[in-house]
Amino acid sequence: KEKEAQKAELTAKIKELEKQAGKLRMKGTLYSIFGNSELDKAEKRIADLEQEAERQRYLSEKEKNEIRKEVVLLQDTIKGRDRAIAELKETVQVYEEERNWIKRFFSGFYQLLNIRLIFRKMGFSDDRIVEMYRTETPQRGTVKAYSGLYKREFTEEDSEIRIIKDEKKRPLLTINGLPITDWCEQKWKQLINRNRSQRL
Repeated sequence: KEKEAQKAELTAKIKELEKQAGKLRMKGTLYSIFGNSELDKAEKRIADLEQEAERQRYLSEKEKNEIRKEVVLLQDTIKGRDRAIAELKETVQVYEEERNWIKRFFSGFYQLLNIRLIFRKMGFSDDRIVEMYRTETPQRGTVKAYSGLYKREFTEEDSEIRIIKDEKKRPLLTINGLPITDWCEQKWKQLINRNRSQRL
């Protein structure tokens, strides 16, 4: 058994030596064909290419890691914005509930707030609005009022604007003697008629 093991070991060594001899013979043949300098250049080029391939693999991994970091940062940003939006929605809901409560129990005050918004867009000061509400004195000016029903703003120069109180003592904005909703309807009809006449 010992002899067999030695024989196997020797056989393996012989095969390894033959392999090395084959490589040397191949190298010698290549040297004889291309010359030492050409073969050395080729070997160097192969080594350089192997190094470049390794460097590219490293860069590729580095880029992947950078992209992963950016994705994680974006996900965190989106989560943060989602939280902020959820908080804003809660705030808006609270505001809507308060507004509805005011509208339900203090409808006159709520209407006055809406009238104030219209007048502020027209450049009226709060003092002037208060005076108009208290005295019901008409004012003249350019009216600009947005209608949610008709989805547009209507404008009319040199109009009589007034805040009166209805039978329930609620404030009501009138333009040229018409409640604002009726005035918007009138302006809409005028616009439709004007468009029809232009087509004819």
